[in-house]
Amino acid sequence: MLQKKVLLALAAVAVLPITARTVSADSYSIANNGDNASSTLSVSQSQENNVSQNNNAEVTNQVEVNADTGSNSTSNNTSGENSIQTGDSTVATSVQNTANESNADSSTCCQQSDSQASIIGNGSDTTNSISYSSNNNNTILVTQQATITNSILGNINTGGNTANHNNGNVTIDTGSITVNEIIKNTINHSQVALGTGSNQGFSLKISGNGAGSTNTITLNQDSNSVVVVNNVADIFNYSIWDLITGNNTANNNNGDVSIKTGDIDLNIRIDNDLNTNDVTVDCGCKETPPPPPPPPPPCEGDGCNPPPPPPPSDNPKPSDGGNGPSNPPGGGSVLGTTTGAILPVTGTPWMLLALIGNLLMLFFGAVLRLKSGRSPSLVLAL
Repeated sequence: MLQKKVLLALAAVAVLPITARTVSADSYSIANNGDNASSTLSVSQSQENNVSQNNNAEVTNQVEVNADTGSNSTSNNTSGENSIQTGDSTVATSVQNTANESNADSSTCCQQSDSQASIIGNGSDTTNSISYSSNNNNTILVTQQATITNSILGNINTGGNTANHNNGNVTIDTGSITVNEIIKNTINHSQVALGTGSNQGFSLKISGNGAGSTNTITLNQDSNSVVVVNNVADIFNYSIWDLITGNNTANNNNGDVSIKTGDIDLNIRIDNDLNTNDVTVDCGCKETPPPPPPPPPPCEGDGCNPPPPPPPSDNPKPSDGGNGPSNPPGGGSVLGTTTGAILPVTGTPWMLLALIGNLLMLFFGAVLRLKSGRSPSLVLAL
């Protein structure tokens, strides 16, 4: 017989996102006031986040296991062989409890921004004042308490067999017992990520004010973070097993007696993971790289994949009576035409240089001939 009984299982999981302040870039200025003016600018900002979380869990697990293949009897037999063989018994139990998990995340508060405060160009004997105050308070309180009781009671028997007063051979062979047990408790886990402060910068400027003026800029920034985590856990793990393959009896038999008891394999694993806290208080916000550019849209239309040029024909057709070459079967295309334009002369530059050289030799020969004293009178014949 095999029984498993679980009385109570309780789990609590909480995720608490916190919306914190996003610092904006502001500009404050007192400028271009007349003589003897009095100007006061006061800015006060306050941000307060309070988070309180309480987790309480009480878990009781009770498992009872009873298995019996033994307690057999063969006695007072007057003849023949007497044999008792019991079967094996295998039991697997698993108890897992997860309770009190909390997650408070406020790590996205840090935004880079710059603010400006300036007192510029006010008249003489003026009184100008800018006061900026910023207060940021974050308080997170996590309280976790858990009481867990795991109780496993097991009774497995393959022995306790009796063979007495038999007139023959007696054989008792008991089965093996295998028990695999796992108890795992995961309790009171908290994770707090708190971004505090900011990357806010200030640019302060006082310039160009008249003689005798009084100018004051006061800057006050305050950031406080308080994280309190309380964990209390009470765990009781009971595992009691009564495993029997023996306690066999064979007495007063008139033959050979053989008793073989089975093996007992008991595997118990108890894993308690409790009171683990991960607290991060930082303003180290990381910049997210820009996303990669989107892929180009798919090409559509006939121009995306032009057909390959047709292969050259092995037997070109002759021209049809001087009217131009005929097109091959399947049609063709005209790659390029020129209308009303003269194509430039092509060739190597040596021909042009030789032509110029010959013209120069002809010109110089005519000049020498005409300047010579032995040259006859110039007669132009048409």
